[in-house]
Amino acid sequence: MTSTTSCLSRFSQFQRTYFWSLRKNIGMAVLLALLLFLANPLILLIALPGEAAAIARNTDLTQAERTESLSRSYTRMAGSVLPTFAVAIVLLFCAVLCVLLFDYLQKKRSVDLYHALPVGREALLLGRWCAGITLLFVPVVLDFISMRMIGAAYGVSMMDGARSPLLSMLWILLMGAAAFTFCLFMMVCAGTTLDAVLSALGVNVGYPLLIVCVYTVAGMLLPGFSADIADHLTVTTAFAPFAAAFVAVLRSGSAWFLLWWVVMTAVLLAGSVLLYRRRRSESAEDNFAFPLPKLVVRFLLTAVGGLGFGLVLNGASDTAFFIGVLCGSLATHVVVEVIYSRGFHQMKKSFAWYGVFAVVFVAFFGALCTGLFGYDTRIPDASQVESVSIDADSYWSGSGSQLVYDESFRNRIFALSPTIRQQENIKAVVGIQQELINKYRARYPYCLRTNQGNGMTLSYRMKDGSVFKRTYRSYSDRMNLEEMLTPAYDKLNGMKEFAESEDLVFYLSPENFKSMEVNNGKANSRTFVPDAQQAAQFQNALEQDFLDGKVNRRYHTEQEKYLNVGLDYKEKIEPGEKMKALLGGYKGKINLNSGNYSFTDESAATWKLLKQWGWVE
Repeated sequence: MTSTTSCLSRFSQFQRTYFWSLRKNIGMAVLLALLLFLANPLILLIALPGEAAAIARNTDLTQAERTESLSRSYTRMAGSVLPTFAVAIVLLFCAVLCVLLFDYLQKKRSVDLYHALPVGREALLLGRWCAGITLLFVPVVLDFISMRMIGAAYGVSMMDGARSPLLSMLWILLMGAAAFTFCLFMMVCAGTTLDAVLSALGVNVGYPLLIVCVYTVAGMLLPGFSADIADHLTVTTAFAPFAAAFVAVLRSGSAWFLLWWVVMTAVLLAGSVLLYRRRRSESAEDNFAFPLPKLVVRFLLTAVGGLGFGLVLNGASDTAFFIGVLCGSLATHVVVEVIYSRGFHQMKKSFAWYGVFAVVFVAFFGALCTGLFGYDTRIPDASQVESVSIDADSYWSGSGSQLVYDESFRNRIFALSPTIRQQENIKAVVGIQQELINKYRARYPYCLRTNQGNGMTLSYRMKDGSVFKRTYRSYSDRMNLEEMLTPAYDKLNGMKEFAESEDLVFYLSPENFKSMEVNNGKANSRTFVPDAQQAAQFQNALEQDFLDGKVNRRYHTEQEKYLNVGLDYKEKIEPGEKMKALLGGYKGKINLNSGNYSFTDESAATWKLLKQWGWVE
C-alpha cells in the first residue's frame, strides 16, 4: 500500500468525500422517498377522502363535529400506524446504505485503493457517514412534511393529547442515526460483509431475547420481582437500536431514553473512528478486524439458547431446567462458532469463552436463589411513602368501572386504581408486605417454579419522587393461593380507603346509571332500567359490598352460585364534585365503559336488593 500525504485540508477532504458519496448514492434516497410515500402520504390520500365522504353523508353532524371526526381518523393514522411503517422502512435502509457506503472495507482491492487516495481515514469515514445520514434524513423529513400538508388540505389536525407527527419524525431520525452508526461499527470491526450483517443481527435479536429470558427466570425465582417486560422495555432495547426504534416511535421514549441513544450514537461513531484508525488494510476479507462483535454475539446467543431451552423444558422434572440450559447453550455455542469460523478449526479454543458463560450463569442463578443481595427482603420506610398503588391481577372476578373517557369517547383521560394515601393504611400495607416476605422466605433458598400464578403488585410512590415496586405471585404449582395471597387480600379489603379507590361507583351519582343487565346462570340475562330511587338504592348497596369485600372477589374455589351485574352508564355525563376532584383539572363531560360486577355471596347487599325487587330468581 502506498502512503500519500494530502495537500488538501481535512475539511476539504471531508467535503469532497461527502458530496461524492451523495452523488453516487442519490438513487437510494429517491427509492427511500418513494417507499415512504407509498407507505404514508399515499395511504392518507386514499383513506381521508373516503372518511370525509362517509362523514359528509351523516347529516346529523355539524361542521365542527365533522371536522373533529375526520381529525380523529387523521390522528389515528398519522400518530401511530404510519410512523410504524416509516420506521420499518428507514431501518431497512440503514442496513442497505451502510453496506453500500462501507463495503470497501471488506474488499482488499477496494480498501487499498481508498487508502491510497489523498484523503485521511477520518475524513473518509465521517464524510461517508454524513452522506448516509443525509440520504436517510431528507426523505423522512419530506415524508412527514407531506403528511402535514395533506392534513392541512383537509382542514384537520392532530387531536389534543395525541402524539405529534413531528415528535415521531424526530424519534425516527434519532433512531435511524443510531441504527446506521451501529451498522457502521460492525462494518469496521468485521472483515466480511456477511460477518458484519450477522453480528448486527445477532446483537439486535440476541440482546432483547436474553433480557426477556433473564427477566422470566427472575420472575419465576425471586419473590417480589416483576417479570412484566412492558415495565422494562428501555432495558430490553438498551443495546439494540433496531428494536429500540419501535419502542421510541410506538411508546415515546423518556428523557433518559433520549439521552441514552444520543450518547450511544456518539459513542458508536467515536468508536468507529478510533477503530478505523487502527484497522489494518489486510483485515479485509478476513473474519474480523476486531473480535469484539464475535465475542459479544456468541455470548448473547449462547445465553439465549441455554436459558430459552431451559425454560421450555422447565417443569418436566426438578433438573429439566438445568439440562435444558446445558444442552441449549452448548448447541448454540457450537453453531455460532461454526458459522463465524467457517468450520470447526477454532472450536477447541472457543470453549474457553463458553466457560465464561457457565461462570456468569452460576453467579446469576445463585444470586437469585439467595435473594439477590437483599432484594427479596427490602421494604420501604412507611414514613417516606407518599402513596401506594395496588394491582391484583387474576384476583378480581369482575372488571368494575375504572376508566374515564372524554366527551368524544375517543381519548382516555383517567384510569382508577386502588391507592392508599393515609399514613395509618400505608403502615398496614408495609406490614402486609413484610408478612408476604416472611412466607416466601420460609422456602429459602428459592427454587424455580413452573409458572407465576396469580399476583399482587405494590407500587410505593416515595416522597422524593422515586417508585419502589414489588410483585408477589402465588406460583400455583407449589404455593397455594389461599395460603400465600388471600390473607393479604382480606386485610386490604378491610381498609375503607382501599375499597373506595377500587371503583368509580363511589364518584358517580345515581342519575348517571342507565340500565342493568342481570344474570345468575339460571336463565337468560335480563336488562332493567332503574328509576331514581332504585338507582340510589343500588349504588348504596354496591358501595357497601365493596366495603364488605363481597363484590368482584373470587379467589376461592369456584362457587356453584353466582350473580353478574352489568351496569351501563348514560352518555356524556356531567361530572359531580367528587368526580371533578378525582380528575383534577379536566373540564368537560365524560363517558364511561360499562361496568361488570360479580358476586358469589348471597348475603351481599346488592344480591339481596335485586332479589327483593324480583330481578333475580
